[in-house]
Amino acid sequence: MKLGAIILFAVALTAGKPVPSLDEQRETAIKARMEMVLKDPESARYKFGPLECVRVTSGTEPGGKELWAGVAQKFLVNAKNSFGGYSGWSAFATLWVGQGPEIHQLLSPEDIAHQRIYLNFVPCVSK
Repeated sequence: MKLGAIILFAVALTAGKPVPSLDEQRETAIKARMEMVLKDPESARYKFGPLECVRVTSGTEPGGKELWAGVAQKFLVNAKNSFGGYSGWSAFATLWVGQGPEIHQLLSPEDIAHQRIYLNFVPCVSK
């Protein structure tokens, strides 16, 4: 009897809460990953771009060996630095596993230059 009341209470607590959209889940995943990188993650401001299809190739120009293809999202982040001032908007790209909110890889401009890869954003073709 008590177990039934507890389950009913738990269901009542979650019944009124909306399920986060896939876009909200992706944004939450990006913010959680960026918390590990930023000096002051609470100060971070984000601007998220739309999902795009991307082909990642070796080299710094198109035509290299394809390393990964899938869905990506560009975003900007501006957060406070060690001196307490905002450092300015920095661009990043997130490579997603399928269409879901699981991150395959988060890339900064430094990552792209260091790994010598090229990101070719292409229109997504739905089948």
